[in-house]
Amino acid sequence: MFTYTPIITDWVKIENQKWDAEMYDANFIILHKSEYTRNFLKWALLCAATKQCIHPDGSQLYCTSPRTTIGSCHRFDQSVMGILNVNSEYKRSLIGMEIWNN
Repeated sequence: MFTYTPIITDWVKIENQKWDAEMYDANFIILHKSEYTRNFLKWALLCAATKQCIHPDGSQLYCTSPRTTIGSCHRFDQSVMGILNVNSEYKRSLIGMEIWNN
């Protein structure tokens, strides 16, 4: 999934399998019609239209064991929304810092 969605944060470190302690999940999102919303949903739709992004080979929805490898079983549809949301908030915080520092 990380190959197909834009990642602007350093919160996900795939190379050493270390992840942030915080977990982001998709719950309830209100979107209004705007250019920002279209850009946000564009990536979600592109992921949904690409099998390797929304349902990679070997992935499954339910885990048979509570201790499985990272990414082997989870809700990819919720993950893409969470990833895009975190990217959005991170980007917004960077813009805010630039404004604050100027």
